[in-house]
Order: sequence, then C-alpha cells, then structure tokens
Amino acid sequence: MSEQANNAEKNNANAHMALETRVNPYDGFEEFFELSAQDSKILDGALNLNSGQSAYQSEHFVADSQLTPYRKLKQCLLELETRHHSWHNINNSLKRKLVEVKIAKRDYEACPDDLQKELIAVDIEDMEHDVKVWNRKIKQAAEEVNTYLNLTKKIAGDDDELLDKAMTYDHEEERKYWVTRMAKQAAMDMVSYGRIGSGNMDSIAMMPEEDQIEALATTIQYNERLQNGLAQIAGAVNEGLLENKNAIPNYDVPSVTDKLMAKEILSGKGKDKESNVQHTPESKTGPETV
Repeated sequence: MSEQANNAEKNNANAHMALETRVNPYDGFEEFFELSAQDSKILDGALNLNSGQSAYQSEHFVADSQLTPYRKLKQCLLELETRHHSWHNINNSLKRKLVEVKIAKRDYEACPDDLQKELIAVDIEDMEHDVKVWNRKIKQAAEEVNTYLNLTKKIAGDDDELLDKAMTYDHEEERKYWVTRMAKQAAMDMVSYGRIGSGNMDSIAMMPEEDQIEALATTIQYNERLQNGLAQIAGAVNEGLLENKNAIPNYDVPSVTDKLMAKEILSGKGKDKESNVQHTPESKTGPETV
C-alpha cells in the first residue's frame, strides 16, 4: 500500500473523532411542521437519543445473570468482544460513507447537467445526514465498550488470577457456577410452584452426589429465607398502607410505579447493618452458599 493510501486510511479511521456528532432535523422539517421551541427540543432529543445499553442494565441483567464472579467475568469478556466487532463495523460504515460523500461532491463539480446536479445535491444531503447518524452510533458503541471494560475491572478487582481463569477454563469455577445455577433455577421452581420441576430436578440428578446435595441445600435455604423475607416485607407494606389509607382511592387500581409507602424496608431503619447478610459484594457460591 502506498504512503498516500496509508495516510488516507489513517485519516478515515479517525474521521469520526473530528466530526459533528449531533444529528439535526432534515432541512425544512421544523418549518413544515411549524415546531415550537419545546417541539424542537423534543425532536432534538429523539434524533440524538442514546439508545444503547445502560451501565445498570449491563451490570445487573447481563453480567449478574451469570451468578458467580468467574462467569460474570466471562460474560463481560464475551460482551466486550461483540462490541469490539460492532465498533469496527460501524467505523467502517462511517469511513465508507465519508468516501461516498467525497465522490458525490466530485461528481457534482464535474456534472454538466443542472438537473442531474440537483439530484446529486440531494444525495449528498442524505449521505451527510447518514454520517452524523453513524457518528452517533459509534459514540454509543464506544460507551458500551467502556462500560464492559470498567465492569470487568470492577468484578475482578485486584484478583488477576480470577481474571486469568475467566480468559481460559477452570474446572472448579465451572463446578461452582453450575451448582449455583441449578440451585437458583430450582429455587425459582419452588417459589413459583412449591416444588422443583422435573426438568431442573433431572439436571441436578446428573451432577455428582456432593454437588446435588449442595445445590438442593442451597435451593431450600434460599426458598426459606425468601419466604421469611417476603413475610416481613408484607408486614411493613401493610403497615404503610394502613397509615396512608386516607390517601388511597376507594376503587384502587395500583401501578408498580406508585410511591412505596413502607420506606423503612428500603432505608433499613432499625436494622443492624453489620448483621445483615444480604446484599454483600462477596461471592455466595462456596459451601456457605446463601
């Protein structure tokens, strides 16, 4: 590849860093709909909405779904690989579009036909809008890359050995994960149906005997603690409803977004935080499984 081609590729690869990232309405759109200042603000928000995966979503519904730190790290690495590929594809689409704009502008200057030039000008307008859209998408992709990089570092902490294990395969960590996974699935059966379903019981029965015992014991412990916790929460909620009965309509149709009236269950009022074994950052996947 020539030096000129190398420079062109380098410039294109970094082009997104120097371009405007905000997407503006098409020319004439706001005038056609006679948008007010508030309307224009709403439209701007819609055109530049960050529709990527949030950090909260990535942490609690992607990484945490894997239960153990080892498997959470593996999931983060898989997500990071996917976003690396996505960033590359978006960046290439952006580079291609920038070249198409240059070609269209060259054709516009060389075109002798005025009507054909008008068509090329419309194409250029569309392509320049696409460039802004690709810029927004690559920004979102970059944010998700950083999210999973930071999440990986957060989960691993100073444990480089665990991170190294997640990059390969570790038999003991896999065992811990599957004991925990089957215990959780069996516990969900218990919560929903009062018994372990045949599918999960069949899977547990395929495990070594000591792992079966650990999984079933974890299932029972989780279910018992959950039932006790639900009873305490129900008591706090009922107390809150009673205290606020005058604020509740006679024909009550509640929503899950209504204000929670039993605030003490969120604040931990009256609880000894040192003795609270829930919501700890420590792994709960050893023999002392919670």
